[in-house]
This record gives sequence, C-alpha cells and structure tokens, in this order.
Amino acid sequence: MFIRASAVLLPVLALSSLVVADSCTNKYLECCANTYQANSANANYLEGVYGLAPGSIPVQGPYLASSCTAITPGGTGSASTCTHQAQCCEKPAANGQIFIGCDNINI
Repeated sequence: MFIRASAVLLPVLALSSLVVADSCTNKYLECCANTYQANSANANYLEGVYGLAPGSIPVQGPYLASSCTAITPGGTGSASTCTHQAQCCEKPAANGQIFIGCDNINI
C-alpha cells in the first residue's frame, strides 16, 4: 500500500503552524519587512519616517517592527506564509503602521 507524501506532510505543516500560534497567544503574529532594536534612536527614526509626533512610539522591546502583515496560523495563501521575518508583537502603534514589543519567531 502506498501513501501519498502530501497526506502525511500537510497535517504536519498545519500542526506546526498551530504550535507557533500557541506560543504567540493574545499577541499579534506578523510578517514584518523591517525590524529595529527597541531603543529611543530607532523610535525617533520611525516617528520621522511615518510623520508621527515625537514620543508617540513607546520603546518596548526587544524589537520594533514596520511594514507588517498579519499571519494566519493554519490558514492558506499569502496570510499563512512569511517571506520576511515573522514577529510575535505585544501591540500595534501609530494606527497599525508600527508594532512594538516584538520578538523573532520561526514559522
């Protein structure tokens, strides 16, 4: 009896996405093109880039992230994959243009 590889691999891939989601519970799972060390110099830089008032981005780390899109664990299509760095972030700032309190995460 032969088993198709996709019959075995697809459930494994789906479960690995759920493990990532569990490690980022009650946070934002994002795919971010840009990440920055969370410090005041980088917060000031991002405020300038996005035309925000000084002090509007809280410095909460270890990373700040921008140019992010949501990742849907176990989903399909572009929302389930990340070609940049996946981040697990505490919260969005600046109307969702920037995420703060981010950590790198493997998906």
